[in-house]
Amino acid sequence: MADSLNILVVGATGRTGAEIVSKLYNAGHTVHALVRNTVKAQHLLSPDIHLIEHDLRDYSGYDSIVQGKDIIIYAAGSTSFKSYYFGKNTPKHIDYQSVRQMAMAAENHSVKQFILISSMGVTHPFFFLNVFGRVLSWKLKGEKALRSTHLNYVIIRPGKLVDEGYAPEQCILYQDDKIRNQSISREEVAEITKQCVANPDLLRVTFEVVKDGLQTNEPLSSKFNRLIPDQNRTPYTQVKINA
Repeated sequence: MADSLNILVVGATGRTGAEIVSKLYNAGHTVHALVRNTVKAQHLLSPDIHLIEHDLRDYSGYDSIVQGKDIIIYAAGSTSFKSYYFGKNTPKHIDYQSVRQMAMAAENHSVKQFILISSMGVTHPFFFLNVFGRVLSWKLKGEKALRSTHLNYVIIRPGKLVDEGYAPEQCILYQDDKIRNQSISREEVAEITKQCVANPDLLRVTFEVVKDGLQTNEPLSSKFNRLIPDQNRTPYTQVKINA
């Protein structure tokens, strides 16, 4: 891949999505932000970001949106409490159907990489987050829909997201989807996403990530090298990607 890429960020005005946009823009990439409201986006994002206003529930526009993009980063999620039960931006629509439709569009247009921000615990149906409209169950369906394509994908499953703290070298990568109490900052998730973009050989992998300040600092690239592609591992075999 070229050093500078055409990257589409879905969910770009969310707290994690905005961090991802900033990291990629500062790394010299051309960033396209898919947003629901361009006025809101203009206040949050750099004026050099290319804004695309679109309702994620309108799947018919996906082909034109992904055309010409090298990488798609899907950071959208159903976060409004009311939407779980009463709204239209439900987990079924945003965390599953939209992921599925966009992945198919990306495959049709030979997108080089699709990075999905999912969540730790998606394989645990009784985890408390599933109380809110089975959000994790729908995220898992979105993951499976992405895996069913021929795309080169990376699925990132962060732990509890917080707004403070930045020490990406202290992040621990796992591939077992156990529930852990550690958190990770949104900026750290953005940095991990940026480094996934910078590692084009990271293909068709899923991993969980949290931060542990007791761990010895180690570059993320070294931890990436120890990840096992999904097709080469038993889904629930514990793997800790750390020194």
